Amino acid sequence: MVDICDKNGEIEYATLLFKQMVEPNIYLYNVMIRAYTHSHLYISTIYVYKQMLRDGDPQGKYPIFPGKFTYPFVIKSCGGLLCLDLGKQVHGHGCKFGRKSNTVIENSLLDMYIRTHSNLEVAVIAMEQLLELEPDDVGNYVLLSNIYAKLGRWNGVSRIRKLMRKGIYWILELLALHQSGYGDVLETLPEDASQST
Repeated sequence: MVDICDKNGEIEYATLLFKQMVEPNIYLYNVMIRAYTHSHLYISTIYVYKQMLRDGDPQGKYPIFPGKFTYPFVIKSCGGLLCLDLGKQVHGHGCKFGRKSNTVIENSLLDMYIRTHSNLEVAVIAMEQLLELEPDDVGNYVLLSNIYAKLGRWNGVSRIRKLMRKGIYWILELLALHQSGYGDVLETLPEDASQST
């Protein structure tokens, strides 16, 4: 029910429902954390995260530990609050609990570093890792190009734009083949065909 309230923009009602829960589970905590982050209620996100940590009983029947659906929203909220140190603590906490990096967490970290304007050099490193995790996402290239521009690294901007153009031409070639009746070619291409151009 809380999830439905969030998706319909009824954050106040979702909050009332959440507060009435005697023993919220991990799913409910994550829904509220996501809802507060989407509503830009970043302080409330941090409050629910801390409540989750306090209520998490490792010996309980259903232990509550922050997971892969928790950290991206909490880190994004730290960026929204411009609290770099808190964001680093949350990220460190996630690493301590064995949360491996993935594209969602990397995007949240990038968002935090960019919003805080604290250390764009770290954002570049994170972005390059994200490109390794998700090389086909054009949005990642645009984001890295923008970071390079903020740093005044025009060679980096140029390099990324060339990579993007190369990728776009490859996609356009595939579309032209598909539209010309050679649709089977899409299924027969090797997975690493994008690297061959």
